[in-house]
Amino acid sequence: MSEYKWSSYNNYINNEGITDTDFALEMMNNDNRKAVEAFIKFHAEQNDDGCLEIEDKIRLSDEEAKEFIWKEFGLKALRSLRILRRKKERQAKTTKKQGHIHKADGAVDGNKQSNNTKGIDRENRPRGYPRGYS
Repeated sequence: MSEYKWSSYNNYINNEGITDTDFALEMMNNDNRKAVEAFIKFHAEQNDDGCLEIEDKIRLSDEEAKEFIWKEFGLKALRSLRILRRKKERQAKTTKKQGHIHKADGAVDGNKQSNNTKGIDRENRPRGYPRGYS
């Protein structure tokens, strides 16, 4: 560990560098020399924690991912994903249409919001006027 370039280990052992070592060493022992010895001993111990171990990530193709989801969660999960995707697509289209309406209204009178008091309500819109626009 002492050879690793980016480790603060040597700062603790040699009491040098920019690392604030006091807090951690005082947890080991109030005597600095004994604290450093305990620090060295602690880092020399083997453990089975595995918390710092890097596991290789498995990359799945779309087909492999679908198969995994099918096996783990069944048909309902795939249907739910499709339904969610379609719902998001519809919301995006609606939002996009509404954005165009506001832009068009602002272009007429120069404001961001329309000052057109006449307006077109849904019941009385002209024939051929697209649905969803009001």
